[in-house]
Amino acid sequence: MDVEKAVAVLEQRGYHCSQNSFTPNEQSFFNQQGMSPQKLTCHRQTSGLFCVESDFVDLFSQDGKVVNGRAQTVPVCIWH
Repeated sequence: MDVEKAVAVLEQRGYHCSQNSFTPNEQSFFNQQGMSPQKLTCHRQTSGLFCVESDFVDLFSQDGKVVNGRAQTVPVCIWH
């Protein structure tokens, strides 16, 4: 998939995307694959009654194409 299209879809869904640095594990993985991709991290927050959820999507692209990715949701809840 084209990285610009992927970012456009995420931004339409309320995400904000920016360049990000690689973790040591990510760098090692892509070095082993003989790749040198770019990393974009997209983030959005949604609020509920007692929780705020932060959604993160990492896109790894090379030559304008998405070559890998992952998503994570981190809930932060307040209980009284």
